[in-house]
Amino acid sequence: MLPGDKLVRKPRVRDLSPTTFEVLERRVTSRAFSSPAIIVVVFVLLALLGTLLLMLPISHNGDGFAPFS
Repeated sequence: MLPGDKLVRKPRVRDLSPTTFEVLERRVTSRAFSSPAIIVVVFVLLALLGTLLLMLPISHNGDGFAPFS
Protein backbone atom coordinates (compact mmCIF):
# COMPACT_ATOMS: atom_id res chain seq x y z
CA MET A 1 0.00 0.00 0.00
CA LEU A 2 1.06 3.55 -0.67
CA PRO A 3 1.53 6.08 2.16
CA GLY A 4 -1.77 7.95 1.50
CA ASP A 5 -3.95 4.87 1.01
CA LYS A 6 -6.57 3.84 3.55
CA LEU A 7 -7.98 0.39 4.07
CA VAL A 8 -11.76 0.36 4.32
CA ARG A 9 -13.31 -2.79 5.71
CA LYS A 10 -16.98 -3.46 5.00
CA PRO A 11 -18.83 -6.45 6.45
CA ARG A 12 -20.14 -9.05 4.06
CA VAL A 13 -23.87 -9.54 3.62
CA ARG A 14 -23.85 -12.88 5.43
CA ASP A 15 -22.10 -11.25 8.43
CA LEU A 16 -24.76 -8.57 8.85
CA SER A 17 -27.65 -9.24 11.17
CA PRO A 18 -31.10 -8.00 10.15
CA THR A 19 -32.24 -4.73 11.68
CA THR A 20 -35.71 -4.86 13.18
CA PHE A 21 -37.75 -1.98 14.54
CA GLU A 22 -41.30 -1.41 15.63
CA VAL A 23 -43.64 1.19 14.19
CA LEU A 24 -45.88 2.33 17.02
CA GLU A 25 -48.31 4.67 15.31
CA ARG A 26 -48.90 5.99 11.83
CA ARG A 27 -49.09 9.76 11.49
CA VAL A 28 -52.19 11.19 9.89
CA THR A 29 -51.29 14.01 7.54
CA SER A 30 -53.64 16.79 6.64
CA ARG A 31 -54.82 16.75 3.03
CA ALA A 32 -56.01 20.38 3.19
CA PHE A 33 -52.64 21.75 2.09
CA SER A 34 -51.12 19.10 -0.13
CA SER A 35 -48.29 20.02 -2.49
CA PRO A 36 -50.36 20.11 -5.72
CA ALA A 37 -52.97 22.33 -4.07
CA ILE A 38 -50.31 24.75 -2.85
CA ILE A 39 -48.75 24.94 -6.32
CA VAL A 40 -52.13 25.69 -7.94
CA VAL A 41 -53.03 28.34 -5.35
CA VAL A 42 -49.65 30.07 -5.69
CA PHE A 43 -49.96 30.06 -9.50
CA VAL A 44 -53.44 31.61 -9.36
CA LEU A 45 -52.32 34.24 -6.85
CA LEU A 46 -49.32 35.17 -9.00
CA ALA A 47 -51.55 35.43 -12.08
CA LEU A 48 -53.95 37.73 -10.20
CA LEU A 49 -51.06 39.83 -8.93
CA GLY A 50 -49.68 40.18 -12.46
CA THR A 51 -53.13 41.16 -13.74
CA LEU A 52 -53.47 43.84 -11.08
CA LEU A 53 -49.99 45.19 -11.79
CA LEU A 54 -50.72 45.42 -15.51
CA MET A 55 -53.93 47.34 -14.79
CA LEU A 56 -52.07 50.11 -12.93
CA PRO A 57 -51.77 53.53 -14.62
CA ILE A 58 -47.99 53.25 -14.87
CA SER A 59 -48.35 50.06 -16.96
CA HIS A 60 -49.82 51.76 -20.06
CA ASN A 61 -49.54 55.01 -22.05
CA GLY A 62 -53.08 56.37 -21.65
CA ASP A 63 -54.63 58.25 -18.76
CA GLY A 64 -56.19 56.40 -15.82
CA PHE A 65 -56.43 52.70 -15.31
CA ALA A 66 -56.19 50.10 -18.06
CA PRO A 67 -59.56 48.55 -18.93
CA PHE A 68 -59.92 44.88 -18.06
CA SER A 69 -61.49 43.88 -21.38
